[in-house]
Amino acid sequence: MDWPRALWGVVLSIVVPGLGHIYARSWRLGVILLAIGICLVAGIRLQTRAVPPLPTYFVSGLGLILCLLVFALGTASDAARRMRRRRDRPRPAWYCSTWPAAVVSSAVTIGLAVAMPFGWRSFSIPSGSNLPNILVGDVIVADVRDPGVIPDRGDVVLFKYPRDPSVTYIKRLVGLPGDVIQLVHGQLSVNGQPVPRQAAGEFVSDDGEMHTSYKRYIEVLPNGRRYAVLQATDIGSFKNTAAYRVPADAVFVLGDNRDNSVDSRMALIGYIPVRNLIGKASTVYWSSDHARIFSRIE
Repeated sequence: MDWPRALWGVVLSIVVPGLGHIYARSWRLGVILLAIGICLVAGIRLQTRAVPPLPTYFVSGLGLILCLLVFALGTASDAARRMRRRRDRPRPAWYCSTWPAAVVSSAVTIGLAVAMPFGWRSFSIPSGSNLPNILVGDVIVADVRDPGVIPDRGDVVLFKYPRDPSVTYIKRLVGLPGDVIQLVHGQLSVNGQPVPRQAAGEFVSDDGEMHTSYKRYIEVLPNGRRYAVLQATDIGSFKNTAAYRVPADAVFVLGDNRDNSVDSRMALIGYIPVRNLIGKASTVYWSSDHARIFSRIE
């Protein structure tokens, strides 16, 4: 029995299912197993592009990964068995050897990664600028399949801070290119039309020893998107603004916590260039409020 070669066949099979069989001179079976492994990897890649990260996403994703793991262990065991029983055979032709198969497999894997990059990224929320919809410490998943594409009004977007692209901000998009945005006594106006809002009780923010009470409103944009905003007072320069005309290559964003948000109302942020958009927030997958885990971000 040739244990060192059998062990090497196991390693090859775990890294790339099918390579161990090719190494064991079972070339045809190795190619079939290699193709099955590539299909499983492509399925995982496709899922990360096409399926939103909700509970069903994790169940199906874990299922695919488990299938790939069981498949790799099964092929590794069979490759070791074949190596231990293998008799000396003539050296195979170059195209039937292990290295060309490894090169082809690597090229296909890299091609899949380029053609189907992961479509979702996670972000941790450090501030309360988007209360009550996103809490401090929440970990969210964002759809980043199409960076630089303008989402709809009302979407919560992530973008690169114009003054330092290494910093990521998260706010709600309320103004599209060409829109005129204004706040009057704290009420949002889009293209000269006040955005309807309904009182929805109060919200108390508990930040250590600080307790801040806000009025809670449900805001309804022209496209029908509904979401909660917070506002403690209707007075102040950022509650009564000039009319902002959004440039053709930019968007206008606001924090849902209108009293505690650095956003497009301020020169520090200003209009957000479309090229700076990273994606839109999709799901809360961890929160101190466990009832919100796996909830969609409105």
